Amino acid sequence: MSQMIVSYMSEEERLAYIAKNPIHPSKKTAKDYRWRSEKGAAATKAKAAAKKASLLEK
Repeated sequence: MSQMIVSYMSEEERLAYIAKNPIHPSKKTAKDYRWRSEKGAAATKAKAAAKKASLLEK
């Protein structure tokens, strides 16, 4: 069996790591329309489809 090695960062090391490697939200997020009304969800999907179609025409 392999051995597991555990290491811990000090608070200063953790802050330096976060400063060097900031967390950025991803641009592609899955949208959840379940909380919205069907009409609102349909309008949002139609708007996205129209935007995609206009980009494909260019």
